[in-house]
Amino acid sequence: MTGVTVGAEVRRGLSAPEVAARQVRDGQNLVPPPPLVPAWRRALGQFVGFFAAMLWVAAALSFVARLPQLGVAIVAVILLNGTFAAVQERRAERAAAALRGLLPRRATVVRDGVRREIDARDLVVGDVVVLEAGDRVGADVDVIDAVALRLDLSAMTGESVPVEAGPGDRVD
Repeated sequence: MTGVTVGAEVRRGLSAPEVAARQVRDGQNLVPPPPLVPAWRRALGQFVGFFAAMLWVAAALSFVARLPQLGVAIVAVILLNGTFAAVQERRAERAAAALRGLLPRRATVVRDGVRREIDARDLVVGDVVVLEAGDRVGADVDVIDAVALRLDLSAMTGESVPVEAGPGDRVD
């Protein structure tokens, strides 16, 4: 979401008809939920990818060449790697769900010249978003005006030190 307008337009924000038109055009400001894939299918996918297929072929060739120890070792590697990858994928999904939980539920905007608090999912492109100390950013914004704006990006990037932002910077 951006507020790239300048001068009087910034102080006024968007008008109600502009907001309505943008909500119809762009929809709500929501992070789409991930597709629902059964756990068994995700796990199975770890055992049939390109590299797993190459290992299966290597295992089969080992058995054909009468090297059963090598074939068993390769199958064990496939199973361990697939299991590890499935567990890591599940952990990543949980982390993404936790990050979605950190998204703000409310946002302060200027619309029709009036500062108001709205549901964050009702933000639209062009909204003038007002941030104060401790606020979480509910959308991508372009900074129009700022006084000592420092952003804690640790949840998203792991950056341990707050990042300074000023007019003209984009906050994603």
